[in-house]
Amino acid sequence: MARILVPTDFSEQADYALKLAHQLALEMNAEIELLHVLDVPGGDRYAGMENISFTGEATGNEGMNDIYFYKLMEKTREKLLDVMSRPELQGIKMFEKIQTGSIYRQIYEETQAGHVDLIVMGTTGTSNWEEDLVGSNAEKVVRRAKCPVLTVRKEVKLTQIKNIVFASDFKDKHEKLVSLVKKMVEIIGATLHLVKINTPSHFENDKINYANIRNYAEEHKIEDYDLHVYNFEDEEDGIISFTEQFGMDMIIMATKGRRGFARLLEGSIAEDVVNYSKIPVLTFHV
Repeated sequence: MARILVPTDFSEQADYALKLAHQLALEMNAEIELLHVLDVPGGDRYAGMENISFTGEATGNEGMNDIYFYKLMEKTREKLLDVMSRPELQGIKMFEKIQTGSIYRQIYEETQAGHVDLIVMGTTGTSNWEEDLVGSNAEKVVRRAKCPVLTVRKEVKLTQIKNIVFASDFKDKHEKLVSLVKKMVEIIGATLHLVKINTPSHFENDKINYANIRNYAEEHKIEDYDLHVYNFEDEEDGIISFTEQFGMDMIIMATKGRRGFARLLEGSIAEDVVNYSKIPVLTFHV
């Protein structure tokens, strides 16, 4: 059985992600792991202690901290169970998990264990200069996760997703990415749009672009698609502009997960799209 990881901070965006994950789980015969990460002082001290009940008397500051932690744990678990008991979220297997530390590190460790097939998470996107500098949690997860990541900013039903954009240069050959594209199109029942953003710095004439995309589709046995070459100043803004102009409902694209100095020099198209897109974005680390 497939497993979908849904991180939650009980926000509106997290709820949007959970609702969409539930619809996907029904179609995929998958289970959902609902993860909440507690950001508490000295969180490493409580690692692995999520299922312990506190009894006895507090002694000193450390004892008071323990009481606070266990009370917070109990309250958090109650909130998770309340969410899972909602009538509209029934029909699938769902279980809760509570960890401590940073949200994106815990999500990364969950995927490293190899038990997660898809992450669905809410994002508020980038709205100020500080997030531009440090990056949102969703951006960090997209950069490092070893499984597909679907980010959601607004509430959307699976039945509302009619048009899916697969944005690529159609030069790299990643069989797992293409398999993901095919699977999502099949699950959702949407029209697939193969889109190449043609920029001044990497300009190619339409004849070459269309031929490359058709060859890519034929080689990977992609059928029933619409083909587009869209001229724009840069790739990330071009993808956003295309989806808005033509009323697309979801974006699928690869990310190379650049970090450190390489990311500062070259940036990441996928992470920028995740930050600014108003529609769901499904990324896959290649």
